[in-house]
Amino acid sequence: MIIFYRVALFFSLLAVIYLAGIEIKVAELELPYVDKILHFIAFFFLTGLMDLSIKTSLKLRKMPTIFLIFYAGAIEVMQFYIPYRSAELFDLLAGLLGILVYFVIIPKIKEIN
Repeated sequence: MIIFYRVALFFSLLAVIYLAGIEIKVAELELPYVDKILHFIAFFFLTGLMDLSIKTSLKLRKMPTIFLIFYAGAIEVMQFYIPYRSAELFDLLAGLLGILVYFVIIPKIKEIN
């Protein structure tokens, strides 16, 4: 099953890069802060896949978490250089918050089970 999670993580990382690089047409009725919510959800999800794709607890291994932090930063740097996208500090913070919330909530859920 761990192979499945590693493959899912790989393709999810590719999907995030793709979605971060494409031009998105903004609808007339835009929800406020929807991009921040999407960054949060994406990195919460990526952290979960990362946790499931390694044999030991993610809390015990720092490198996967450091990778996700640098990945979040790299996405914003990439968007800085794309003319129709923009890099925003709050997008980076929303991604980092998704990682942090995973580390706070999931261990408590695992304790209950």
